[in-house]
Amino acid sequence: MSREQMKVRLAAATPGPWAASPYIVYGEQDDTERVRVTSQHDSPDYNTAEMVLPKDADLIAYAPTDLAKLHAALDAVEALHRPIQEDFITALPCIREECECENECPTEPLPVCRHCWGQLEQIDPYFGEQHHVSEVMWPCPTFTAIRDALGEDQ
Repeated sequence: MSREQMKVRLAAATPGPWAASPYIVYGEQDDTERVRVTSQHDSPDYNTAEMVLPKDADLIAYAPTDLAKLHAALDAVEALHRPIQEDFITALPCIREECECENECPTEPLPVCRHCWGQLEQIDPYFGEQHHVSEVMWPCPTFTAIRDALGEDQ
């Protein structure tokens, strides 16, 4: 399930706010307390989830708000961690500074994470010339962790 599909489902749900109100179900074996979860949105389609256990009611009532906040947070992180192309010196003699290219060493564009690359460039402007760049290659560890946690293939 992609994040876009999750957002579509969230947008299609009855708008909030939602609320949970307790009531007792009499006549059952244990007169168990249950909760009714309702949308407080002014809508002709009055939505109710009844017979919900109290421990589940808050989850259901707050899910739309919580999901919207989580999506906004992930959108912010993903806006920072985007692929860009950076030119890297590829010839081994040039990398070792054993060439006579006079600042004309051959380069190749490689995909890196814009944010990760920018952070390392701030720390060390010569990072790309002195170190392996695997830490900033796209997809970066941050983007990969989000994708893997959500079970997304892309």
